[in-house]
Amino acid sequence: MRMSQYLGMRRLLNSRHSLPSWAQGLLKPAVFLLGAVRRHKLVLLEGRERSGGKPLKIAFAGRADLKDSLIKRAFGPGINERPLGEVPVWLSSRALAARTPEADLVVRFVPAHYEGLARKGVLARLPSWVRLQVDLRDEECIARGKEKLARMRNKARRAGFTYAMACREADFAEFYDRLHAPYVKDRHGDGASLQSREETLAKLRVGAWQLLTVKSGEEVVAAATVEFSGSTARFWQLGVRDGDPALLEAGAADAVYSFVVDEARARGCAILHLGHSRPFARDGVLEYKRMLGGYVLDSHDARRGSIDLSVRRMVPGLADFLVENPVIARDPDGRFRLYGFAHGGAQDARERAEQWRDRYCFKGTLGLSVFTLASTPVPVQI
Repeated sequence: MRMSQYLGMRRLLNSRHSLPSWAQGLLKPAVFLLGAVRRHKLVLLEGRERSGGKPLKIAFAGRADLKDSLIKRAFGPGINERPLGEVPVWLSSRALAARTPEADLVVRFVPAHYEGLARKGVLARLPSWVRLQVDLRDEECIARGKEKLARMRNKARRAGFTYAMACREADFAEFYDRLHAPYVKDRHGDGASLQSREETLAKLRVGAWQLLTVKSGEEVVAAATVEFSGSTARFWQLGVRDGDPALLEAGAADAVYSFVVDEARARGCAILHLGHSRPFARDGVLEYKRMLGGYVLDSHDARRGSIDLSVRRMVPGLADFLVENPVIARDPDGRFRLYGFAHGGAQDARERAEQWRDRYCFKGTLGLSVFTLASTPVPVQI
């Protein structure tokens, strides 16, 4: 196949989700076969586990943004990243473990069209992203978000922030160029995943999304794209002018969230979708949204792929990492479940389970499994 033909096929497959379902079905074999030629970089990450400082080695195969996120979550300063070549994207976690005998944990990104392959040796399969929402009419959601929202509103009032809905083409372009793109790139660096400028402006032009702007005086300091549809509002993109840390410290991003909640309520919305977060329960973004009264939806965006965690050697550093990082996983039947880990025995696991259940499973959308850690994770009846 010539390069031009390959690139043409890639463009077609990347746009397949806009096609009718019958056409998507016809393209599935091509997606599978074309994906088979893709490869992931395999690296061994070596360093000190972030919480307890004990040695930890993780073999990783996948995208750069996921690797960077894992490094920040798992390791303290001084990490060593050792390249181990490239591997096919379809290579199993068990095969990766055989190639990296020195690793304690194997973390592998699984493209969506290979999720049906065997999961042998996999402790947990995580969705790449999870979605959170707030039920604006549910008393429990309201109570859980009340304190956080009150602090955010007070901070916005002290800073003199106000908000308005913008509708000019110049406002849309400024949002993308001066607020959204700099903010995302500043937070995520080379691993930033940005929706295209063309798609963002097109959705704003036709009114599919609306632009909520936060101002300090006459200057727009932060903004968000929001979709309002009947009784549902959906938060899509966030931006802070030039990604300025001083504006973040002043509460510009907090103001965006609080004003989006206010606008959704003013429009009579019952549900506010808060967007995606990584599937680690203590991820900063997930925790932030949880404190607004948000809860994880038991649904999976099939286009985004999954993340497999496979334990190869239960060393103290890995045990600390698992205990400090409960994960949201998908059972083979597709249901979402929180996997929590405990150092102690069954009683310690049950006590921690009650904390996790109240914190993350309060709307009943997540199941809960708890494991004690020995040579391998052992499930505890809760």
